[in-house]
Amino acid sequence: MSDSEEVFEVLSPVDGIMMPLELVPDPVFARGMLGKGCAISPTNGEVRSPISGKVAVAFPTGHAIGVVGRDQAEVLVHIGLDTVELNGSAFRARLAVGEDVSAGDLVIEADLAQIEEAGFSTVIPVVVTNTDEFDFDMARPMGAIRAGEPMFTLRRRTPVDASLARQAAS
Repeated sequence: MSDSEEVFEVLSPVDGIMMPLELVPDPVFARGMLGKGCAISPTNGEVRSPISGKVAVAFPTGHAIGVVGRDQAEVLVHIGLDTVELNGSAFRARLAVGEDVSAGDLVIEADLAQIEEAGFSTVIPVVVTNTDEFDFDMARPMGAIRAGEPMFTLRRRTPVDASLARQAAS
């Protein structure tokens, strides 16, 4: 099987209830403006990487992280809605930009109670920001999910430049 035919799984970053992105009470996510994906109403604040790769984006406030996989999929995990306004008080980031990460590694600890007490939603959108480069398929029906279980799969539409793949893997 060639790289262009390989299917990659994007795993749930937390335990919770998986829901369609369209149900996220934020139009940017709900309308898919950042890409395709789904969201999770979390039952705990241990946020794990949904793919293996490199941390490409780590917001200083700790409320979101982006990982680029060896297939060059760009996966964004955004903890809560409008939680950037908490200025990092409810988050503890575990990784920085440029660090290698394996699927399932703890990347952020979020204090869900603090987020809710501040009046913010704890819903966690998980989106592929470069979805147009992939075929996207849900791996399971909506409902209960555990961290590390597949949420959706990606199949690259065009081959990955070999040098980019090596760079993401190193």
